[in-house]
Amino acid sequence: MNRRRHALRGDAAFSRVFASGRRIDGTLVRCVVILQPARDPELRVGYAVSSRAYTAVLRNRLRRLMREAFAEQQESLLESLQRRGMSASIVFSFKSYTQADVRRLKVHPIRMDVSGICKQLLALP
Repeated sequence: MNRRRHALRGDAAFSRVFASGRRIDGTLVRCVVILQPARDPELRVGYAVSSRAYTAVLRNRLRRLMREAFAEQQESLLESLQRRGMSASIVFSFKSYTQADVRRLKVHPIRMDVSGICKQLLALP
């Protein structure tokens, strides 16, 4: 699946999702989503990490880990959206203050978090 095609881009798009989206919290990751009926269903995904809490190196690492964790779920989520005739704009954001040591964090805990969030997304009306 083409990552660039499904990228959520621009400050306005992120602000719109954060302002009016539904929030789903995991242990490490928070998801904010806007679901809308659409003739041509599409999935737009963005990743956010606070610059106040982490250095640029750690922010990039956390975004890569979230992107990798979501890649496994993306296909089934897109198929579900197409069946329901819905479009989704999603932002995954890493929680700023967690007990996890982000320097040594592996993809597995994030994958489990994102998987649980995606199951909740599939259950949304």
